[in-house]
Amino acid sequence: MQIYVLGGIYKKIKLFRITYVEVGQDPTIDLIDDSDLSTTSPYEFYDTGGSLATMSYAEFLALQKIPIVPTEIESKNDYLFASNVKYQID
Repeated sequence: MQIYVLGGIYKKIKLFRITYVEVGQDPTIDLIDDSDLSTTSPYEFYDTGGSLATMSYAEFLALQKIPIVPTEIESKNDYLFASNVKYQID
């Protein structure tokens, strides 16, 4: 998978794999990449099935204590991307 980063507005990417094994059960969540982005070459990722870390659904939700509101959501090759994220603070 290749992602082209336009204008250098993004500096890092964390890529998570969220797998639902059974309907109605919490998913398995794996951090599969945590990288710095380059503005001169596309970000490339090849999923080999490995992971950097595995976490529970509760741990994943706790990562983001402030809700995010993406202005764009796209999918490609069964991957979901949220971009231009703004933080919603009450």
